[in-house]
Amino acid sequence: MKLNNQTWKIIDEFAELVVSPENPIKIKLASYVIKMVDGARLGSVTVTPNKMIVSYSKTIQDTIPDGCVDIDMNFDNITMCDTDGNMTGSSQ
Repeated sequence: MKLNNQTWKIIDEFAELVVSPENPIKIKLASYVIKMVDGARLGSVTVTPNKMIVSYSKTIQDTIPDGCVDIDMNFDNITMCDTDGNMTGSSQ
């Protein structure tokens, strides 16, 4: 079952899925999930017999990387180099 962001919400520790207005389904959420979606914009939710998949988005702070790594993989070799000038390679 997939529901859009207007047919479900989080209230306290529960995801409330409005499948029927008279009988909404309530699913208890783990504290980790509540922490991850706190302050986020909720998207759709998909519920299967084994799991619940929550789509959400939130703004995060940009980070400035310390460097970059390039990995080139071919059929018989791999070469890696970084912004410090280190290069490694191997072949079969």
